[in-house]
Amino acid sequence: MEHPPTTADMARHFDELAPAWNSCPFLDQEGEAEHVARLLKPQPRETGLDLACGTGQLTARLAAAGSRIMAADLSDRMLKLAACRFVEQRLHNIVITVQDAHRLEFANGLFDWVVCRWAFRSFEQPLQVLRELSRVTRPGSRVFLSDWAEPAGMLDACLRRLDPTHRAVTGEAWWEKALPDFPFAVESRRLKPERLDPVVWGALSGITEEEALSRFAEFRAAEGREGRYLELDGRPVLIADRLELLLVRVSGRSA
Repeated sequence: MEHPPTTADMARHFDELAPAWNSCPFLDQEGEAEHVARLLKPQPRETGLDLACGTGQLTARLAAAGSRIMAADLSDRMLKLAACRFVEQRLHNIVITVQDAHRLEFANGLFDWVVCRWAFRSFEQPLQVLRELSRVTRPGSRVFLSDWAEPAGMLDACLRRLDPTHRAVTGEAWWEKALPDFPFAVESRRLKPERLDPVVWGALSGITEEEALSRFAEFRAAEGREGRYLELDGRPVLIADRLELLLVRVSGRSA
């Protein structure tokens, strides 16, 4: 994608990559799912939203709590693979729906909780997505957001080489500026060190291992000289921070 990706571009791109996302162990970690569930505390009579759910790995793990879950994504093929997963696991409390996060087709105040991982950096208008999340949640609803954050400039330089859907990292400064304009209170915030493996993120972006390592080497030589690295299976990976936010929807303010 040489030009900024349109919504249709993004949908086609993720349709093509759905099998790679479906088989990626990085996106299906039991420990992380348990961590997200502890923060969100989904309950049986609640309605939840997994926004940009991909092929539904986390959705399936959260379904054990018994909430009714809407699994939403821009990619029809991602959702078809998610549906296969839910059928195989005999999960009957999940509804799949093709949605654009900027224009959600849900009623106001529908959701008791929302989770959105690894997506804000690809949204064309992240502030508009926040407006939509404030609209479709009710006072007291919990919203868990998680994506790459720091160092924002270095991550932007790296991810632009590895991922054609990457727009901009929403780092700590971005969130500090944005959140006061929205009806959310920060319940908890954590910067979590994470390994940015060029092979994994290249595969999730449709790039061969050889090409991903070549682009990563170019990044290290240019913008990534001051980065933190470690060796994994004989290749370097970047150590960067992922930001996890647990927000609570409050009353008395509108976006």
